[in-house]
Amino acid sequence: MAKFSEYVEVEAEIDVSVDDFLSECSPREIEELINAMREDGYLTPGDIVSTTNGNIMDLEWAESVSKLARGRLQLTNEEEELIKKIANRIV
Repeated sequence: MAKFSEYVEVEAEIDVSVDDFLSECSPREIEELINAMREDGYLTPGDIVSTTNGNIMDLEWAESVSKLARGRLQLTNEEEELIKKIANRIV
């Protein structure tokens, strides 16, 4: 006699901590996650500071630029114009 199996779709909510999720990801999967977050607008290139490349001054600079990018709305118009002027001077 033939046996038939019935498959049923079930929706379930599972609570997984971010730390648990990330600890199970491979380096390739983490890179995919970062790229997806960039594509969705959650990250900009200045948001990620590599701790494996660069000297301490490079890391400090990257962190400062990242803070400026995240805090742009907290700057005065004069501060923002000064930063733009400096950036435009560098080609």
